[in-house]
Amino acid sequence: NLAISPSCTYDKSWEDTTLFIELKLKQGKTYHVTIASGAHDVRNISLKEPLSLSFSTVPEITRDSSGQQTPAFTLIMAMAAVLFAWRKRRSK
Repeated sequence: NLAISPSCTYDKSWEDTTLFIELKLKQGKTYHVTIASGAHDVRNISLKEPLSLSFSTVPEITRDSSGQQTPAFTLIMAMAAVLFAWRKRRSK
C-alpha cells in the first residue's frame, strides 16, 4: 500500500495512532510517495482515496577548494576580542 518513486529503502512503524516512515534518501532527488486507497490504520480504518506527496532533497554541498573560504565565526570572535582588549589597553 506504500509506493515510493524513485525507489528507496525504508522502515515503517506505528506508535499509538501515528505511522512513522523513515526513508533512506539520496541527495539531489525528487521523491513521490503514495499511500494507496484501502490502506488502513491500526484501528482498521481505510483510506477512501490515495494520499500522495512529493518532496525534494538537496544536492550534496561542495566546498570551494580554491582557498578563498570565509573564516570561521569562532576565529572572527577571537580576533574581535583581542582587538577590543588591545584598544582598551592602549587607551589607558
